[in-house]
Formats: sequence, C-alpha cells, structure tokens
Amino acid sequence: MGGEVYYNYLGGGDFEVTLVFYRECDPDQPLPSGWQNGGTNLDPTINLGVFEGANPFGTYEVQITMASTNPLDTELENPCGNLPPDLCVQRLEYKITINLPSSEIGYDLVFQRCCRNPGISNIPNPGDVGITLTTQIPPFTDDAAPNSSPQFNNFPPEAICTGFDFFLDQSATDADGDSLVYSFCTPLNGGSTDNPSPAPQPASTFTTIPWGGGFSALDPIPSNPSFEINPETGEITGFPTTAGAYVIGICVSEYRDGELLSTVMRDFQFNVVMCDPTIISAAQPQADDQFCIGETIEFSENSIGAQSLLWDFGVPGITTDISTASDPVYTYPDTGIFEVMLIANPSWPCADTSSQVFYIYEPIDLSIEMIDFECLSGIEAFDLEASGAFTENTTLAWSFLGGLPSTGDEITTDWITFNNADEWTVTLDAEHYGCQSSTQFTWDAPETPVASIADQSSFCQGFDFDFENLSSNGTNWSWDFGVYGDNTDISNDESPSFTYPGDGVYTVQLVVSAPYTCSDTAFATIEIFPEIDPSFEAPDPECFSTNNFTINPLIENDPITEYEWDFGGATVSANINGPQVSNLVYAEPGTYTVEGTATANGCEVTASEDVWVIVDPSIG
Repeated sequence: MGGEVYYNYLGGGDFEVTLVFYRECDPDQPLPSGWQNGGTNLDPTINLGVFEGANPFGTYEVQITMASTNPLDTELENPCGNLPPDLCVQRLEYKITINLPSSEIGYDLVFQRCCRNPGISNIPNPGDVGITLTTQIPPFTDDAAPNSSPQFNNFPPEAICTGFDFFLDQSATDADGDSLVYSFCTPLNGGSTDNPSPAPQPASTFTTIPWGGGFSALDPIPSNPSFEINPETGEITGFPTTAGAYVIGICVSEYRDGELLSTVMRDFQFNVVMCDPTIISAAQPQADDQFCIGETIEFSENSIGAQSLLWDFGVPGITTDISTASDPVYTYPDTGIFEVMLIANPSWPCADTSSQVFYIYEPIDLSIEMIDFECLSGIEAFDLEASGAFTENTTLAWSFLGGLPSTGDEITTDWITFNNADEWTVTLDAEHYGCQSSTQFTWDAPETPVASIADQSSFCQGFDFDFENLSSNGTNWSWDFGVYGDNTDISNDESPSFTYPGDGVYTVQLVVSAPYTCSDTAFATIEIFPEIDPSFEAPDPECFSTNNFTINPLIENDPITEYEWDFGGATVSANINGPQVSNLVYAEPGTYTVEGTATANGCEVTASEDVWVIVDPSIG
C-alpha cells in the first residue's frame, strides 16, 4: 500500500535509517513468522541502497532486519463515519544504523519493490507498477552541518469515507528545526513483475508512476471540492465522492537558509469506502405525559456518537433558549407550539440535526357553573357555562342526559330543559392539542314553592289588614293587594300588613319563588268594611232632681250599623235614636256604666262610659 523512509543523525557519521512499509492484511489472521521471497509477500529482510549522488560509486548495499509488524488502529480522522469492519492495514517497520563518510555530494537512500494492489483505481495496470521509497542525506563533513530528515507525526488513515468531509493532519517534525514545506507529489515506480525485489537503483534511474485518465499528483482522488494540502501545516482537506483505492504522494521538504536539504515522500494508498454515519441526532418526541403540564418541560435524546449537543427550544425572537445538557429542563415564557431542534456535535462538519414539535399548554382545569334560570311556560330551563382554565381554541363537547337539546359545543348553553327537571346530570369534555379533561355537573332541584294565603277570618279591623302567608319552600314573596289603578299596593314581606284606601272586595295575588325553580301563585278575595266604633263622650254629672242626660257618638258609623244600649240601672226615660240617646233620666242617684254596642257586617263592638247621678244637696 505504500511507505516512507527517513533517518536520524546520531553523530560520528552514524545514521539510524527507518523504513516504514504499509500493506493490506487480514484482520483475523496474525502476520506470519516468515515470508517467501519474491511475489507480493514481503521478505524478513530487505535491501536498502545507499548512493552518493547520481554516481553509483561507493554505493552500499545493506541488509536490515524488520523491527515491528503492528496492525494500524482502525480510526478515522473524521469522526463522522464508521469504517467497514473488514479493513486491515499493517505497518512494517525496518531499522538499521549505518556509518557513512563525509560527502560533498550527499547520499540517496533507496528501497524498491513490486508490485502494487491490482485494485487501485487511479493508475492503469496497477498490478504491474511497483514502488520506490527514497530520501536524501545532504552533503556533510564529519559532524559539521549534520542533518536528520523530517518525520511524519501521524500514521496515515487506513481508509477515508466517501460522502464525508475529509481532514487529515500530515504534519511532520524536523529535529534540526529546519523549515518544512508540504505538497502533493507523484509517487515513484520500482521493480517489476519479473523482478519484484530488485537491487536498488540510483536516483537517476527513477521513473514516476503512470496516472490514469483525469488523475494527477494534484488531483489523485475524486473529490468535490478537490483535495488540497496546506503547504505550511500539512493539513489535507477534501470531500471524497467515489469509493475506490487511490495512490497518493505526500511530500515534506526541508529547507535551511533557503536551500533544499531533503524530501521525504509518503507513498500511500488511500482506501475510499462507504461509511455508516457515526453521528445521529435523536431528540425524543413529546411523551404522552408531557402534554398539558404547563410551561416547564424535561427533554431527552438518544443521539448516537455525539460528543457535544446544542438544544434550541424554538422560542421566536430570543437566542437564550438553548442548552448543551443531554437532558435539559426548560421553562417556556408562554404557552404555544414550538419546534425544538437538537444539533449533535454542532462544531463538526458532519453535525446532525433533528427536531420535534412540542405543544406547551397549561393543564385544562374544567368546571361547570349554572349562570341563569328561567321558567318558560312552567318548564324549568337552565343556562350553564364552562369555566376554569382553558384556551379559546379548546374544543368543548356537552352531553345533556335527558335534555333538550342533548348536546352542545359552545362555552355557554342556551336554555336547556330536562325530562326530569328535579334531577339531571351534564357531562362536559374538553380537548386542546392533545390535552383532555372531563367534568360532570349533577343537579338536585330544591323543593318547588307552593303559594298559599290564609282565608280571611276577621272583617272587623276596618281598612287595615294583616295577611297570613301559608306558603312553603319559598325564599321570595311578591304581594299585590288588588287596589285597582295603584301600582304601589305591593310588598315583598313574607306576611305583610296593608291599609286599604276604602271598603270593598279586593283580589290579592301572592307569587312565591325560590332560586332555580318555577314560582307558584295564589289568589285570595278580601272583603274590607268600614271600621265600626260606638264610642261616645261621657256626659257631665247631674243632680238627681234634675238629671237628664244626652249621649252623642264620637264618630259617624256606616248607616247599616245597629246599636244596642245598656244604661246600667233603672231609668225613668230614655229616647234612643241609633248611636244617639236623649232624655235619659235615672230613677235613683248613683254611678251608672253605660254600654253602647254597634253591630254591622257581622262585627260587634261595645263602648262604655260612666254616668254620674249626684244626690241633691240639703240645707241644715
């Protein structure tokens, strides 16, 4: 698959040379303890050619021993994808320390091998194309101006993902602090199918690999945008678009005082493969028990591969409605419908976003109130109202069991009547954005009022009448005392008294009512007669010999009034003319109680006064 060669100067002409070779492997099989020579297998030892410039004079051919055969870790620079599980790349490392004399020309270190993976996509006939790994040791004299080559800091990735942003750090470190410049370069060919492990050849014989159509050192992999390398940092970026195996050359050149000292080429095969997304954002939808619980919501997520999260709770007009917690709790400023967004790994190029719609509403607090009552032609009719906590968009559904109408959907009902007005039940259901509530209202009617006026039992009180209310189950009373043309002859007292303007026959009405029931009405006929009063003024005392009294009434009574008199003792004479008495003469001196009784309309009233008959005085 590729490799590179680099060295460290140890002093005294000693150089530690390291050759790294990468090859595909079976992830389930260990590297064998020994390989056959030739073919596509690697030998336990390889040949490293050392050339002094282009002149093969003084070339050293050395044998080096393999140092390690550790498989590379299966990792991606881009954390946004998962590699297929069957990829395996082994890193074979060879080390040797060689001593080289001073040289005004410098040396080339060369390793050559054939052949490449026949599945490579960007060179023709890749199975016939080999590899040359080389670098340069610049001129030196003893320990003057020694040099160590740059060394890449990171292993190359065993694979990269198509359809994902690619970014790879291929920076190097130079022990001498020389300036480093990075570039894409064309890998070198080496060896052949007939001679897969040739004796290394000098640089003058090097040939580059042939590029397939549309490919070059600067455009080695299908990508949009194209692969680029930062010449100062060694960072490679791109967006691979087509799966396949692609050879790429990455060169790091070291400069000292503006002069090129050496170039290390990393010749490598990038496997571009289809990868599963590593990062999946998964904001959890609103749970059934999260509807209608108010403005505070606890959020949760089941994202995959997310190292960081960013929640946006979807409140318009503000930027503070965010959280980086995995399971945040957020209190909304108001109710409403909000689109909640969750970004997994928001700072990465492969950040994934998911969203859920949350319905944030207060719980429905439902109740029923009776707001009005009418008695329509003797039929009880009720107005009900839905009250409590719910929005204007809440859907209401009334059910009036045994009622007319039987259903409704408005906040306020309109005169509901029931087959059994004394006992009925109403059900009210409410729904709003998944919030549901239900309540019932049961009515047990109060006792119906019964109006009753006591019969008239007295006719003798004149124009003043005391009414006796025999009604039951009432809380309000409305009396009309039946005076024609008078709208002030009313009272709301339970048992009122009323003074009639005159005698006559009056029809009295009593309406008895109570809340949420039909009223009841009673009528009574009242006969009002003038008051009879036989009162009279007591006459002055008189002597016996001349006594003769006259009694006059104090008031004028109805002409139909009949009178009876009792003078309280024996009289000589008395002239009676109804309420008037004249020529009343007593037979003996004394004090007499006179009683006058008036009778009219079944009423009888008696008045009395004392009359004094004085004994005549005598002389001597």
